[in-house]
Formats: sequence, structure tokens, C-alpha cells
Amino acid sequence: MWTFDTLGFGIRDSRFAEVPGLGTRNSGHADEPSVVRGPWSVAEESGFRIWVSGFAEEASVRDRSSVAGEPGLGARDPELTENPDGFSFLRTPNPEPRTPNPGSWGSSNLDRLLLFSILVLLPASLPAASDRYDVREVKPNIFVWIPEDIVEIEGDPEFPRAGTAGFVVTPEGVVVVDTANTPFHGREILYEIGHRTDKPVKYVVNTDSAGSHILGNEAFVDEQAAIVSTVDVLAGIQEYQRQLAERLQADWRLQARMRGIHVSPPSQTFKSELRLDLPGEQINLISLNAGDSISAVYLPQAKVLFLGDLFENGFLPTFRLVPPRRDIHRWIQTLNNVENWDVDVYVPGYGAPGGKKEVAQFRQLLEWLANQVESRVKARKSLDQVKAELLPQLEDRSARAPDLAAPAIEAVYLQLAASTSVAPAPGPSPGL
Repeated sequence: MWTFDTLGFGIRDSRFAEVPGLGTRNSGHADEPSVVRGPWSVAEESGFRIWVSGFAEEASVRDRSSVAGEPGLGARDPELTENPDGFSFLRTPNPEPRTPNPGSWGSSNLDRLLLFSILVLLPASLPAASDRYDVREVKPNIFVWIPEDIVEIEGDPEFPRAGTAGFVVTPEGVVVVDTANTPFHGREILYEIGHRTDKPVKYVVNTDSAGSHILGNEAFVDEQAAIVSTVDVLAGIQEYQRQLAERLQADWRLQARMRGIHVSPPSQTFKSELRLDLPGEQINLISLNAGDSISAVYLPQAKVLFLGDLFENGFLPTFRLVPPRRDIHRWIQTLNNVENWDVDVYVPGYGAPGGKKEVAQFRQLLEWLANQVESRVKARKSLDQVKAELLPQLEDRSARAPDLAAPAIEAVYLQLAASTSVAPAPGPSPGL
């Protein structure tokens, strides 16, 4: 079945998933590569293929003879090279052409002409929104942008997941809370804002210095929006910017991944609290003392609280192994405090919005993790031993992002080992 691919400017087979701007992704077949790289699309029908390509590194289409009882469509496609035209159609013969059934779609030249016309004429009129994110109106004029849990192959590999973002529409303008991990997602947020209001974006608030929440800032620079954060968040972003420049000099692969992506630091800061004076909605920016630079966005009239990475709904907790490190005990205490605020909707740094029940569940996960690691540190177990014992249990406690389990255990282990009076056992010596 053919479906329209508005971001790749083409038509794609619905059995494959399109990663916006990146190419065709495997839909779960075991004998396909997990990711096929390059912003291209392929339309195939009646023994020929149409390639729509800005550039492509390499691609292959597996023999799909076992899919839905279809005849074989050929083994491997030739390697693709850069297309200087930027946008073209390449008709290549299928090594094992399929014989169409008389009267079926694609069996006539007219069908092929219609397919070609749809490919060329319709993309500009189709909506730009994809099925890779959801936008939810949690209260009147308060929206949350929720991306799918996709580990992306472009952008900074240290922040491969897009964080949850949001925006508040007021009579004088829009306030955006976090901008995800690439300017491409930032533009998706801008697109959704434009479909709901013609008001300008007045403020962009960064709750954290992590790239998963700030690398989309670039999309809002042309909007002349004031990018706001705490002093600590700005310092963290500037340090990230410095480290990223060093990493880019040493890694050409990172240069390719970060092509077209730039760090845009905040232009306005505050220390403990700032109120945005916009009619129609009281918006308070609050620095939360959780052991790092996290801040929150509180809308007391609507009873909505954007918590950033302090709350991760359905995900394992995100820790950093570089400063500023988050103190797990202060993190737990901060969540205890905000659970008592007059709030109906808590917006997380990852995942969908939740209520007090979901915040309490996440806090209890942190408490469990702290207790489990602390007891093993006091028993003088090494980090490898603690990981071996806790990884299966921690991975089972979350349906999403199990790859975050090992870094979480390591971060808590390093913190508690440094603060406990009982020194942990050393790990195995090299070569043993």
C-alpha cells in the first residue's frame, strides 16, 4: 500500500517507517537494516522504481517475496551517489520485475502517469506534520508536543532522543517551553503553533541545559523571541557549547551528524524566579533546587507545571555523568515538594503529561533505585556487580528507553560511593 511522504517529497511503502529528513527506517523485519540512510524516498510499482533524492549514501531493498505473498521484487539495489540536481527521478529496471495483474493498480501507463503526477504535485499541499509526534491540549490554550521514543541518527549522539516540549498561547504572543534536540523538531513545534494562532512567539524557556531540550532553540531565533533560562542553565549551555566545539574538531562523523545544527544560548536570565507579564495567563519561571540547573514553568491559574527532566513519565531517569550532576536525594525531595502544589497536570521532560499519581510513581522509582544502590555500596560491591544485579530489575520497571538503565545505575553508584563512609570495593583489574 502506498502512502504519501511529505518530508521526503515522494511516496513510500507503508510497510516501512520514514524518519523525517533521514530516510527510510526498518519497520521490524529481521533481515532488513535497522536504518537506511539518506533523505530519499522510493516509489516502486509494476517493475520500475522512482528515486526521489537530494543525496543518498547507500540503500538496499531486501527481497520481499515473503511479505504478504508478493512476488519477489529483487535482491539488492545499486549503491547511490550524490545527485547534483538536488531533486530528480531515476527510473531503474527491477532485476526481477513483477508481472502485474490485468486491471490492477500500476498495470497501465495511465496508472503510472497518475502515480508520477501525485508524486510531483501533491507534496506541497499535504500537511507537514508527521506521525512521529503528538500535540495535546492539556488545558485551554496550553499545548504539549510529545515526540515518539525514537533514537535519532542525526544531531548530537549524546542527546539522541527529543525531549517533550510545550507552548502556551496568550492574546499577546506565545511562550514556548523547551525546543527538543534539533532545529528540525523546533520547526515542527513552530508549525504546530502556526496552525493554532497567528500570534508571534514572545518567549522560549529552557528548563535545562541538556541538548535534548535546547538544540531546537535555533528555529526560534528568526522569530526574534527572547530565549530565557536561569543563570545556571545558561552556564551549562555555554559549557556544552565549548565541549561540543572540541568534539566537532576531533570527529568528522559528528560534524556530519551536526550539519545545520547550532547551539543558540539564552538571551535573558533570572536567578530564582521570574514572572512573564502576558495577559490572559500567569506564567512563573521557578528555579528548583534539585542539585543541578533545572527550572520549572508554573501556570497557577491553569494548574499546569512543566517540570523538565525532573519528571520522566514512562521513562527511566536521565542522569549525567558530567557536571552538573543531579543529586538523587535532592531530586526525590523536590518531587515530594511539587506533589503538594496545586497542580492538575505535570508535564515531563520525556513522555506524556501526567498527574500526581504518575509523579509519585516516578519518585518511587528513584527511591527504589537509591535504596538498592546504597545497600550494595555499603556491602562493598563493585560497580560491575551492582549493574549485573540491578540492570534486569531496572529495565523491567520501564517499557521505554531501557538503554538508560546502565547510566542511571552508574550515576547513582558514583554519587553514593563518594558520599558514604564505607568505600566501595574496587572493580576487576585490567586483564583479569
